[in-house]
Amino acid sequence: MLINNYRVFLLVFIGIQATLGLRVKFLNVIFRHGERAPLASGTEVFPTNPYVNYTFPPNGQGQLTNKGKQQVYDLGVHIREKYDDFLGDKYHPSLARAQSSNSDRTKMSLQLMMAGTFPPSSEQQWNSILHWQPVVMNYVSGPDVLVMSTECPQFSAEFERTMELPEVHEKIAEYDELKNNLTKWTGKTIAGTRDIAGIYGCLRALNSIGFELPEWTKGIFPDGILLNATLLHFRLCSYTKRLKTLNGGIMLKNFVDTMSSVIDGQLPDLKLNIFSAHDYNIASLLDVFDIIESHVPHYSSGIFVELLEDDYHKYYVRVFYYKGIPAERVPVNITGCGESCPFDKFVQRFSDIFPSEEDLKCPKDQIVKMYK
Repeated sequence: MLINNYRVFLLVFIGIQATLGLRVKFLNVIFRHGERAPLASGTEVFPTNPYVNYTFPPNGQGQLTNKGKQQVYDLGVHIREKYDDFLGDKYHPSLARAQSSNSDRTKMSLQLMMAGTFPPSSEQQWNSILHWQPVVMNYVSGPDVLVMSTECPQFSAEFERTMELPEVHEKIAEYDELKNNLTKWTGKTIAGTRDIAGIYGCLRALNSIGFELPEWTKGIFPDGILLNATLLHFRLCSYTKRLKTLNGGIMLKNFVDTMSSVIDGQLPDLKLNIFSAHDYNIASLLDVFDIIESHVPHYSSGIFVELLEDDYHKYYVRVFYYKGIPAERVPVNITGCGESCPFDKFVQRFSDIFPSEEDLKCPKDQIVKMYK
């Protein structure tokens, strides 16, 4: 009986959407770069790593692998397949804003993703052998409050305050034995969850590209206590409302402001707002949308935030989580609003974590590297 009722509800819901004639008006996308080699510096580096002196040819440390290139290209193809009619068959610079963080792997990932999304039309085909066309993309060389907000002083100060909360001390204390063991195994001091997340990132990169891992990783990686401590770190980065604001809230406000400008007719040609970013960016938005996952965001995973318009020129927001591995996406049920949320209600739902102008200040001389 319950199953039949659910089927009736689903059919009614689909029927309502069809009656309203919901269609995509605009699309925001933020995604993680593709598979990469371990980083050459920062929290991923540890003295006992058997590959500590390996340079990972031909591309190098921290660079995309061929599989990683394919992953983000496939994401672009996925976007093209899902939004083909909406995007049209010709690329124009006014069609998309595409921004990357200032790292090789995200810049290259953005190029590859855009190549999959915007193959040249017959009119734009400039080389009979190469089915590719150049597109416009940008990055911020200095403080990047959108993609790298965790490096800004407001976030760093709030994160340190949060680490001093008694309940946070209790949560971290559950991993004291792991910290001690990792300090012994890795040959460097593992002081907190940030350091643990760095070790997890290195092991994940090595494992993904097929390298044999140290014996001590058995039983704690890829699942187990090392994963749990890493997931705790990502949760702690959005533990308070203030941290949510300074983390995922900043990116979400960009999405909302851009959609508002589209609704108001200020951006008549713009259809895409795209960011090539990192696992912690995806994790911050998963937290904002109350999506609980038992894994660290995979390579090429992403969040899609659609602006929809109905036949009566009313606007809605729909969110999808693209998992990357596997290459599929799932709809997100927005708490208190459902899957197709009226735009004004969506804005109201998240307005308490939108940043102020002061929150968006990120002085260059006060940058603190979260994963230095």
